[in-house]
Amino acid sequence: MKGVIFDVGQTLLQITPEPEKIYLSVFKEHDINIPAHSILENITKAKSKLDKYFDISNIGNSSLPFLFNMMLLESCGLPKDETLAKSITISFADSIEFKTFPETKGVLDRLYGKFSLGVISNWNLTRELDDVLEKHGLLSYFDCTISSKDLGYEKPHPKIFSYILEEMCLMPSEAYYVGDSYIEDVLGALHMGITPIYVTRTQKKCENKDVLCVSDLQEVLDIVL
Repeated sequence: MKGVIFDVGQTLLQITPEPEKIYLSVFKEHDINIPAHSILENITKAKSKLDKYFDISNIGNSSLPFLFNMMLLESCGLPKDETLAKSITISFADSIEFKTFPETKGVLDRLYGKFSLGVISNWNLTRELDDVLEKHGLLSYFDCTISSKDLGYEKPHPKIFSYILEEMCLMPSEAYYVGDSYIEDVLGALHMGITPIYVTRTQKKCENKDVLCVSDLQEVLDIVL
């Protein structure tokens, strides 16, 4: 293997506050008067529905967060309003703050110089990806960083994976892709012939025995070194 490519949110950097808390704030901002416990329950339902019905062989150029928010509105018993779903998607992204996971820099220190390192991220924030990486002292580790906002395609679309492979002069068989989303990261990488490493963190243990799973980035070193 010659390259290791990373996701950002919940992989290299922790999203704060927790996504569920962001949704509670965003729904309040949009005057959606639904009890908090109901919103949280419907977030879980929408996630399950997306996992069940998502078909990577039929992926278009739709935003996965937008599709999720359409499903969330439906799960909450609200009309599937595209304008509202887009507004929720934007508000959610702009409410995100980041902090570095404790192990991130140590892991990148171990990999730097041994592998070509890259980043691809589904990035809906008004802030620029490189600016956020620089703020947290991470940008200098990477040979290439790609945001969906700049490229016009979001994971798991194959074009965002093929673009970074070309930029890093890698064949799919020469790269690992490390991320926390099963649909965006694991399925997207597998579809391209890249070896995914699924970062489960606080989620339940990965049930797919054919996928390399780790609980944090420190365990990535046991796989790639």
